[in-house]
Amino acid sequence: MPNKWVEHVKQYAKKHNLSYGCAVSDPGCKSSYHAGKDVPPLETPMRTSRVIKATPPKTGPTTAEKEMIDKFVEDAIKDIYYEEFPDFMKGTVSREKLYKDKFLTLSKKKQDELRNRVRQRVITQLRKTN
Repeated sequence: MPNKWVEHVKQYAKKHNLSYGCAVSDPGCKSSYHAGKDVPPLETPMRTSRVIKATPPKTGPTTAEKEMIDKFVEDAIKDIYYEEFPDFMKGTVSREKLYKDKFLTLSKKKQDELRNRVRQRVITQLRKTN
């Protein structure tokens, strides 16, 4: 069975919304034990053993934004190849055909490089508008 001091500290801590450790070190707890009456505690925050970690805000685009950016990048690449095509022949070839014939025939590495360059420009433009 705990002694009277421990019981007093537990009751004091509960009554004043303090942890046991804060209540033990509170001068009001000691004086109320000796005086037989309760004294308001000092202004000390309640200590907790649990540490709450703040989650950092998301800095990158969401999944939906990534999909939108990827679609925009592919459309931009189609436009790039279509704009480079001679004007007098534009009526004979679609953007899709140029994309398949010119872009998709490049090596995977070249495709990725071009996509990354266009993606960086798109992201830069989006940041400027926001």
